[in-house]
Amino acid sequence: MSVARTADYRRMTAHVLRWAAWYTRGIDRQATNDRLDELTSDLYEHVVWAESVGLQPDEVARSIRRRRLRGMVDDLRWRRAQLREARVHDPLEFRLRRNDNAALAITVTVGLGVVVFGAFTLTRVVSYLAVTGDTVVTALSGALVLSLLLSTVGLILLGWKRARFAGALALMIAQAAVVQFGFHGLLYGSAAVNSFMYFSELWPLPKYALVGALGLFFAAAALWWWPSSRAVRPPLASASEEGSAR
Repeated sequence: MSVARTADYRRMTAHVLRWAAWYTRGIDRQATNDRLDELTSDLYEHVVWAESVGLQPDEVARSIRRRRLRGMVDDLRWRRAQLREARVHDPLEFRLRRNDNAALAITVTVGLGVVVFGAFTLTRVVSYLAVTGDTVVTALSGALVLSLLLSTVGLILLGWKRARFAGALALMIAQAAVVQFGFHGLLYGSAAVNSFMYFSELWPLPKYALVGALGLFFAAAALWWWPSSRAVRPPLASASEEGSAR
């Protein structure tokens, strides 16, 4: 049987191609295609050489794995050079991509903060329920769980580029419930918060201010990623394509 038809070779080449698909993401299409064509040709030449010297399929797979590991640094250098070239030739596109990455990082950080606050409050409420057996907080615990599930779904949706606006909308809704039920839960789970809310006449203001600020933030994130609000920039034509068009 040919080495190229064995399971070991196919599995290892699949790993190599997945790595190539990862480090070429977001790169110019023509440069990516040239890189993948070069990689495919290199893999073919490698298997032809392996068959000519009589290597076993597992030995071929190990040699490909070693070559992949040794070439990772060069692959990342190639990606860095391509991004630098794209920044020089199309600074607006590069700036939009960088701003998009920054917006995603900030949104994920704030969303994680909402989840952490809700999880902390839920643990305090559950601890109070376990000690006192007060069933009054049972419905509150359920509401916190549902709002935490919705906020977690929102964070997961942020991982898909086309669904980020939906994730931001889910977080916009979930944060209002998390903050509302969270502050309410701290009445039972935190003596300090209970004392502050009891003696301060302005205690609802921080809660409403936080809900409003987070709502505006996630609404802005949803508008940033809204599909119809951002025009798709056409790819730049290569020199060969321009010449053929003329």
